[in-house]
Amino acid sequence: MAMSTVAQMIKAAVRALGVLDSYNDLTANEYANGLETLNSMLALWAIEGITILQDVTQNFPTVAGTSLYTIGSGGTVAVARPMRITGAYLRYSGVDYPVGIITQDQYESIPLKTVQTLPDRLFYNPVYPLGEINLYPVPDKVYTLYFDSQNPIGNFAGTDAALNLPPEVEAAIKWNLAVDSSPDYSVMPSDVVLQRARNSKDAISRFEVAPATFEGGCLGGARGGGRFNFNTGDFR
Repeated sequence: MAMSTVAQMIKAAVRALGVLDSYNDLTANEYANGLETLNSMLALWAIEGITILQDVTQNFPTVAGTSLYTIGSGGTVAVARPMRITGAYLRYSGVDYPVGIITQDQYESIPLKTVQTLPDRLFYNPVYPLGEINLYPVPDKVYTLYFDSQNPIGNFAGTDAALNLPPEVEAAIKWNLAVDSSPDYSVMPSDVVLQRARNSKDAISRFEVAPATFEGGCLGGARGGGRFNFNTGDFR
């Protein structure tokens, strides 16, 4: 994954237009205009069905005897509500224990959900406005749950926000932001910029990550048969 900030993205887009060299910086107003253009562009992409997901790793303490945790503004876990959770593990006394990601059908098929011990499975329901993290078995003590999630980006509050995106996604944002920013600098994007903007946007619009799944068995090692799941690093 490439790591940058919104400010760096805006500057790279303007440089692609040929109106900024590597020795100069944008003004505060130019950064503000770039931020507005970026947020508007991503909002339009969302309407078109192109949602950009950013990988985020977060954690929170579990509560003994509690299996359900809401996530989102005002929830038990007061962070941005993720679109999906792709991996997780529990930490206790400096030791990490893997947690498999299961589907709703798999969670609902568990006949007795009140057993309390070390959880080894997680079902995430991305309902609005608060997502729901369901752990099984029910935690018997306080653990720290670390989870990897994919969150939609957009509506950035400032230019210092971090971007943690695949290089091909960053490229699509840069080239298309350059095109959308061109009226602010009274320039026409070059044919190369226009072509790269079209091609990169088309490429990411066809990309989709399948949700992770977990099959019963030993979580500590590979299981025989099935397909390798790149979200969990395991076979299914």
